[in-house]
Amino acid sequence: MTGRETLVTRFAEQVAARPDHVAVRTPGHVWTYRQLDEYSDRQAAALADCGGGDAGPRRVALLFRHDAPMVGAVLGALKAGYAYVPLDAAYPQARLALMLEDCGARRILTETAHVGLARALNPADGHLLVEEADGKPDPDALPQPGDEAYVLYTSGSTGRPKPVVQSHRNVLHHADAWIGGLGIGAADRISLQSAYSWDSAVQDTFAALLSGGTLLPIDLKAIGVAGLIDWMRTTRVSVYHSTLP
Repeated sequence: MTGRETLVTRFAEQVAARPDHVAVRTPGHVWTYRQLDEYSDRQAAALADCGGGDAGPRRVALLFRHDAPMVGAVLGALKAGYAYVPLDAAYPQARLALMLEDCGARRILTETAHVGLARALNPADGHLLVEEADGKPDPDALPQPGDEAYVLYTSGSTGRPKPVVQSHRNVLHHADAWIGGLGIGAADRISLQSAYSWDSAVQDTFAALLSGGTLLPIDLKAIGVAGLIDWMRTTRVSVYHSTLP
């Protein structure tokens, strides 16, 4: 890893190296690296089109289901020079509102399924982005290694949820340690069971996408434990990661 690399530049290397390799596979989507790159470009363009004027750190809240568009939105936010703040629709609305106010994000990027909740949460002077724009990321907005990559929130079990902020440089270091420690490569299929609001999802997502592997988001609540073995057999997952309840 060089001192100039970011999550965006490292992902771009994989797109150039294996554009037709499957990057994300879910029951509803099978996207190659080229398709994921194009989708995330459109999300980045949507953020660019809503204008600037951010006071303080550039942050955008994401409200997506556990699926391929969620992965594309994360990359799109990063390409536009934003740190992403994942909002889990399963959380109480009051908690989501608290997180949104605390992080200072004035933009919510979402999908059709969550438009109602996003509108309820959207700050009065903020921007709600649902439709994809056409175009490419603004090259002047691309992040630097020391820029914020994400803002995640603790469970709040001991009180008010607290923000945890990491830079591109730190996420890259952690992802490379995960890739090297497990020997992950382009032939691997890596599970993504954790919600994207958990830190464990960060290492799984970028371990796959920065090594040329295939990311397999799975909703355990939807398939149940009984369906997990069948899913693993069908997808031929090679790296499975889960946390204890």
